[in-house]
Amino acid sequence: RYHTGIEAEVMYSESYSMTVEIKKGSGRDKYTVVKDVNLPAPVFRPHMYLVAKIIRYDRDTGSYDLDYTSGPYLADEDPDGTKLFKVADCAGVGTFHLKGVKPMHITVDLYDN
Repeated sequence: RYHTGIEAEVMYSESYSMTVEIKKGSGRDKYTVVKDVNLPAPVFRPHMYLVAKIIRYDRDTGSYDLDYTSGPYLADEDPDGTKLFKVADCAGVGTFHLKGVKPMHITVDLYDN
């Protein structure tokens, strides 16, 4: 089992879900909008991976929840920090989440953590 806070490479799969949480407004009018990201997406499809930080492990399902860090990348590319998942500037500040990722889709390089 991987610990929270570790960065991992997550291979594309339609078996997990991806959402974006968008913070909008200011002051007392702050609110959050959560939207599903349909997979495959134009920039994330089979034979690709992205980098994400593990934020939670679900013992009941044996799966992980992660926060997107960078990518996606082609399977033979080295990660370089490029962020292709973005929220339009006028939409607010967004965070992308992966939910229900099984260990078979996760690779951790211990030298990077």
